[in-house]
Amino acid sequence: MLFSHDYQAGPAFEVFSPQGSNPLANWQLSHPKSVKKVYDKSVKGYVYSCPGRSGCKMQLPKDEHKSMALLQPFLVLQLYLTPGQPLSIELSVVDQEGTHRRLYLSTAFTEIKITPLHCQIPLTLVQRGAWVNLAVHVADLVAAAFKGVAFQAVNLLILSAVFKVRRIFTLKDQPPDPSASGLGAARSVPLPMQFDFPAGIATTTQVLDFARVHAFAAAASQAARSAAHRSGIRTPLGKMRPSVQIPRSTWEGAELVAEAGLPASPSSLLPAGKLHDGGTHVAFGTRVTAQAASPGHKRSRPSSGSHTSAMGTLCDWTSHGWRAAHAGQLDSGSRRSC
Repeated sequence: MLFSHDYQAGPAFEVFSPQGSNPLANWQLSHPKSVKKVYDKSVKGYVYSCPGRSGCKMQLPKDEHKSMALLQPFLVLQLYLTPGQPLSIELSVVDQEGTHRRLYLSTAFTEIKITPLHCQIPLTLVQRGAWVNLAVHVADLVAAAFKGVAFQAVNLLILSAVFKVRRIFTLKDQPPDPSASGLGAARSVPLPMQFDFPAGIATTTQVLDFARVHAFAAAASQAARSAAHRSGIRTPLGKMRPSVQIPRSTWEGAELVAEAGLPASPSSLLPAGKLHDGGTHVAFGTRVTAQAASPGHKRSRPSSGSHTSAMGTLCDWTSHGWRAAHAGQLDSGSRRSC
């Protein structure tokens, strides 16, 4: 075990630092020439930069079958995330029963997914374009995701995609998060000076626990549903289709569509139907036969109790999109629905 014989009972324990002759001695790099030590003016010191080429990963320790045995509940990564670029963090943890589980944290995820041995966690709440103390509350994530499980240690860490990393360390107590409130904020402890950024550097600290992840994922999901609702309606297969706009003034059977639950508005997204020479009616781009009214005959709007005069094209949902189904003479006892 990499750190099993090191003292970890203090307020913090250092896992990685760019200082020293060979800081990456215990790391496995998928593309060693891509991960470079560079001087970053914004933090007044050296950092390691991963440009994010295909498959670029940093893994600690080198041998996946060995373990780090990091015992403290908070794993803090000092990261810079480029706006619009992805990031993935993979953690292998062991519980007090000796069961190994995986936590997958990624900006590519939009929702939390849990299996008995794995948990997928979105990273969309992490701030970009600035240096961040990302404090992953590993013990809380394990306890909340895997009910009744007690965290023991972090054994493996994998970073991939596009990022800069300054330091990695563990904490015994929760660091202060400007966005936090309540009991957690009251119990927070400032970062040890030797691990914090230099004075005058614009940075922030974000604590990643299950409650924050769940709340942010729920808000993002609701926002996505609201945006989807504004642009269309959901099919039974879960795919979004454009909502049908039916000009009421041009189709006598609009009442049927209203009863079927389809939206109808005077929008001009679909061509307004009209009778053409030759006794045809154009509705939704489909030409169907219609009986032209005799001279002097006045068309009447069908009453609420009768649909025998309805002519048009009703729309059925199918797995391949919209399918036109011609409606014939309908009586009140045999109405078709979409």
